[in-house]
Amino acid sequence: MPRFRSWISTINRRSCAKGIGSVISPFIGQEAGPGRSIRAAFPAAGHSGGLNHRSAGRVRPEFFLPGCEVARPTVGLPRRQSVRESSVGAVLAAGLRNHKGCASNPSMNREKYSRQILFPPIGAEGQKKLLESRAVILGCGALGTAQANALTRSGVGTLRIVDRDFVEESNLQRQILFDEADAHERLPKAIAAARKLNQINSEAKVEGVVEDVDNRNIEKLVSGFQVVLDGTDNFEARYLLNEVAVKHGLPWVYGAVVASYGMTMTILPESTACLACLFPDAPEGAHDTCDTVGVISPAVSWVAAIQVTEALKILLGRRHELHGAMLAYDIWKNQLQEIRPRKDPQCRVCGAREFAYLNRTGPTHTSLCGRDSVQIHAAAPRQLDLAELRARLEPFGRVRANEFLLVFAVDAYELTVFSDGRAIVKGTHDPAVARTVYAKYIGA
Repeated sequence: MPRFRSWISTINRRSCAKGIGSVISPFIGQEAGPGRSIRAAFPAAGHSGGLNHRSAGRVRPEFFLPGCEVARPTVGLPRRQSVRESSVGAVLAAGLRNHKGCASNPSMNREKYSRQILFPPIGAEGQKKLLESRAVILGCGALGTAQANALTRSGVGTLRIVDRDFVEESNLQRQILFDEADAHERLPKAIAAARKLNQINSEAKVEGVVEDVDNRNIEKLVSGFQVVLDGTDNFEARYLLNEVAVKHGLPWVYGAVVASYGMTMTILPESTACLACLFPDAPEGAHDTCDTVGVISPAVSWVAAIQVTEALKILLGRRHELHGAMLAYDIWKNQLQEIRPRKDPQCRVCGAREFAYLNRTGPTHTSLCGRDSVQIHAAAPRQLDLAELRARLEPFGRVRANEFLLVFAVDAYELTVFSDGRAIVKGTHDPAVARTVYAKYIGA
């Protein structure tokens, strides 16, 4: 999860919309204006600071930005209904009538969702929609676990969780669906999360998929779902998700967190700016991650709450109530910034429909940022017999295994091997070394 503070943005004079004006970045205090450079105050989780101001239609300076002279600070939220407009008694009465008398879905456990049914934008009919809806979460770390927990408790009927990793003790501070037993057993995150969630809500169908999302499988993983929530931790996955969403017209909700900063944006490919409109290029050089500058769970909770709320609006058919912004918030410093993005007609993805990440052919390894580890993919699809592999490796080092993966410690390295042939080699950040260790003990 990359840095907020050090991405450089250059506003495009040609397409800078009215209203950007002179803005003080809430994170670094550098003045910005049409044609000038600012540092993008966003935890873009791998995205460059190349904020494209053909797309950044309006920045709201009144969002707690130091140095801005505004008559009246506003939080920019929709106007709340008055008591006269929405009588509490009327809402409760209508909600309870629906709660007790909705015959359209007699199998629905109305008591379980009673407080949610009382909320007028949902009601009994909305709850029925949620129970028939389908959402997918890519990544089951801090954001993904919070998203999955909220969606399952809300009654989303089918939820797929995709993640490549296993639970470690360092995850427990912020990844709310895991416990010490999961870390001790090294359960795959997707499996551990699905087990917990199926106990929380037996009416929901929660599927855990242990896979690394890449251009070979992402279309299959998201096919048939109504919305995708971003819980990934690298810019390649987000750009890939953005391209698949644009290609298939699939709504998705971007989110990222690092330290105390969070950022989110809802993308409707047919009508809103896409991620590449705002950030055309991937970042260069080193950037902050949770492993280098840390992360606090309240920042995670803020981003996940916005993401889940937006997803519920999409699933309920209430797109007119989406916030329509790129929101960035430093929850520790109480600094909030909003950008109203617009489509860039020159965007390579939603404009030219060039899907570079989806169509690329790349290496079969990935360095895992901040973890002194490299992920290795088998050169060709394969299915390993973990029991047979364990017997073969035991003469060479310590081996532990469960039904999903095998952990093999040898020399200075630790290999976590999955049944699809994928492995995480801990103890090096050099792909060549990791590939050599993999070939020596697992096979080329």
